[in-house]
Amino acid sequence: MKKIKVYLILILAFITLQSCKNPNENTPLLYYEYNSPQVSGIIITSADGPQETGRWGTITYPENNEQPNPSNLFIDNPYPNPSLPTIIIPFYLSGDAVVSIYVVSARGPAEIENNLVFNNMSWYIKPTGKPVRVIYRNEYFSGSFSRQVIWSGVDDQSRPVPEGFYRIYFQIGDYLAWKDVLLFRDRENIRQFIELYK
Repeated sequence: MKKIKVYLILILAFITLQSCKNPNENTPLLYYEYNSPQVSGIIITSADGPQETGRWGTITYPENNEQPNPSNLFIDNPYPNPSLPTIIIPFYLSGDAVVSIYVVSARGPAEIENNLVFNNMSWYIKPTGKPVRVIYRNEYFSGSFSRQVIWSGVDDQSRPVPEGFYRIYFQIGDYLAWKDVLLFRDRENIRQFIELYK
């Protein structure tokens, strides 16, 4: 009889735990829908904060979005952009959310790839469209707050990624938004780029 009671208690505990699980915690990353994204422009910012100091190209605002914006997610401008290589991405939520944030290598526009030559740099990094770095995967955030994530230009094995364009995705359930960034490792390349496009 005692064994039956123990089994019943274990079964009830398991059912209770399953019912408390967040239904979004196993949401798959949606990057496959945007395989090998192409960046058409970036908002230029300094190391002082997300305030825009210039623009290069045409800025795309994805918010793909037949899907409603859950928790009123707002992503501010990454800074500094271009980066050398650490970049800060501020974001804001006004409610509970399960968030995934990940970085995907992207293709740059043909005109910049063909017409500009920077120090020791190749624009052709053969983007796969797959995440090079998953910053958060199905992370639960509670309440309203502002926060920032920092990407230091490394992949999931802490190896430095090549210079080039990257897309930083923010995903809540089926809702997907992003910001595009340009990563340099040579300070002279950043100076030259900003002189050309400020």
